[in-house]
Amino acid sequence: MTQTISGLACGRPIRGNVAFLGGPLQYLSELRHRFYLTLNLDEEHRIVPQNAHLFVASGAAMAHESNKLSTFPQLIEAIDSLGDTQGAEVERLDPLFATDEDFAEFKNRHDQEVVPKGKLDGYTGRVFIGIDAGSTTMKAALVGEDGQLLHTWYGNNNGDILGTAKVIMPISTTTFPRAAPSAT
Repeated sequence: MTQTISGLACGRPIRGNVAFLGGPLQYLSELRHRFYLTLNLDEEHRIVPQNAHLFVASGAAMAHESNKLSTFPQLIEAIDSLGDTQGAEVERLDPLFATDEDFAEFKNRHDQEVVPKGKLDGYTGRVFIGIDAGSTTMKAALVGEDGQLLHTWYGNNNGDILGTAKVIMPISTTTFPRAAPSAT
């Protein structure tokens, strides 16, 4: 949710009244509720109009400044004449797999590459800790010196990357065999 809001706000603070427009926010009350909680919005500062899913279309209709009148069949013909405007405007890449056989070959080749797994219990040797601190989640892996995956951790960072790392490290260190030195 925090990442979605950050993207929508483009780095600017969200203050004052917030209008909830669009289909998902109209139909999914729990999604709206999550926005209320995350943005700390009380009832006075949230606007949820009826037919919010139609606001953009209504605005487009009202913003049109013309005395020209059109019938529905004329509108349908005008829309049909647009063709695949979006497809023509966007340069498309070739598909990753041209055929089902190409995909099967890729899958077969990649299924053969498997990370070796080991058991942490009884492991002796150096242990390496890898941490991936993403925007919403954190992942950690303990890897033995021969490349075997000994332990993993995955969880939401709740916007607190350092705090989550502090949670992971005790879990990792209590999981280590006592004699195993670690390297980061």
